[in-house]
Amino acid sequence: MTQTVGGQPYFHPSDFEIDDTPYPVWQRMRDALPLYHHEKYGFCALSRSEGVARELTSCDDYRSGKGTIIEVILKASLPARS
Repeated sequence: MTQTVGGQPYFHPSDFEIDDTPYPVWQRMRDALPLYHHEKYGFCALSRSEGVARELTSCDDYRSGKGTIIEVILKASLPARS
């Protein structure tokens, strides 16, 4: 299934429908949006390998240091570790 919002590809890392068949959504993102911005949650995702490779050295700008779960990423602080 290819999900769209306003004609643009829609992606959310916690969307189980997308997870079931992610490849059509990823392909649409690569074709249309090399840098995807999710307006509701305010995150960006690079969709092409060239973009990811180029930005790997920019860890202060692009990182997943808080994990990949959107609710954790959006919190101001990390949960305490045991």
